Amino acid sequence: MKEKMKKRILALVGVAALVGLLLPTVVFSAEDTVTCTVSAYLVSVTVTDGDVIYGALEVGTSKSTLDLTDTQTATNDGTVTEDFDIKSTDATRGGGTTWTLVTGTPGNNEFKHEFSTDSGSSWTAMTTSYASLATSVGTSSSEEFDLQITMPGSTDDYAEHSITVTVLATQS
Repeated sequence: MKEKMKKRILALVGVAALVGLLLPTVVFSAEDTVTCTVSAYLVSVTVTDGDVIYGALEVGTSKSTLDLTDTQTATNDGTVTEDFDIKSTDATRGGGTTWTLVTGTPGNNEFKHEFSTDSGSSWTAMTTSYASLATSVGTSSSEEFDLQITMPGSTDDYAEHSITVTVLATQS
C-alpha cells in the first residue's frame, strides 16, 4: 500500500508540473512617468546712474548726492528676492597719497564715506567691509540710496582721488 501511495503522489506531482509548464506565465507590471522641470536662478543687481562726481571740495567739508541731485538706484534684475550690501574703498590716485576711509571724524589724509536710504535723514558710515543696504528686494524692485563724502581734515595731496562703491546682491 505504501508503494501505491508513493506512485500516486509522484503521479500527482508530475501532472502538476506538466500543467504548470503548459500554462502561460503571467507577470503583472505597470509603469508611469514623472515630469520634472528646473531652471537656474539668477542673482543680479544693477546700479544706475552709477557715477558720482563730487567735484573739488574744501578740506573738512561734506557733500552728498542729494546736493548733486544724483541719487543712486540699485535694481534687482535677477530672478529671486535679494539682499543688497554696500561697501566703499579708500580714495586713491596713481602715484599719490591714499586717503584712508574712516568711520569717525577724518584726520590727515582720511575721509568718511556714508550712505543713506531715507533721503539723508540718517547716514551710515561705510567701511571696506559690506554693510546691509536693503533686504528682501523683490525681482524688478529697487532701492534708492544717497552717498555723502566728508573730506580729509587735512591732506598732503590735493589731486583728484577715486573711490569705488560696490553693491553686492545675494539671494534672500
